[in-house]
Amino acid sequence: MAEYICTICGYEGPGRRIKRGSGKTELIIWIALLIPGPFYSLWRRIGIRRQCLNCGVPTLVNVKSDEGWMARRKVDIELGVIKVEKKAEAPAKEEKPPVRAFGNEKPTQVNTVKKPVDPDQF
Repeated sequence: MAEYICTICGYEGPGRRIKRGSGKTELIIWIALLIPGPFYSLWRRIGIRRQCLNCGVPTLVNVKSDEGWMARRKVDIELGVIKVEKKAEAPAKEEKPPVRAFGNEKPTQVNTVKKPVDPDQF
């Protein structure tokens, strides 16, 4: 049996299988409308997911997958099992003046005094 891990809370275990849709709806479709019954049943079984028993969210992934490895590492870091060293900050680089090209220049502001306009003069 494969092990699963929750990407939200870190629960590890088998979880619970959940299907899309409703069993009652499937039964009604099979009884009343015989033709779409197999399509609905197939749609429900294709979308099976695993639900976390701890938090109830369908976010269980296989531990052996990349996403499962990342989830386990995240939980270990949060619990303090793995200590992550912070990288030393790089020295500040000299800022080069921006390249002036057509369209990226900042408009120059000219200090002008605007006179009030009297509408009766026109």
